[in-house]
Amino acid sequence: MKVWYKFWKKSGPMQGLDDDYFLLDEKYWPTEEDVKLKCESRAGEVGGGFNTHYSYGFEKVDKPPKEWIDKRIKQLKKTIKYRQKEIKEFKTYL
Repeated sequence: MKVWYKFWKKSGPMQGLDDDYFLLDEKYWPTEEDVKLKCESRAGEVGGGFNTHYSYGFEKVDKPPKEWIDKRIKQLKKTIKYRQKEIKEFKTYL
């Protein structure tokens, strides 16, 4: 079963809170400790990276807000269009 998580991170004392959502398959992330490891890794990737002071957290949610889902769909559509253009360009070299 796949489960939604809300993830948030605060980089440094002056920064605002950054939040995101991700979907994890419990088959591969079966325990809370597994999810915590995933979030620790994510915290190092987002924002200032590993060399900045940050705090983070996560929680299970039913699903992300509609606004986040709409934004993500738009991002994915742009990626698809870009990839299709890139494929077409590469095919000219065959």
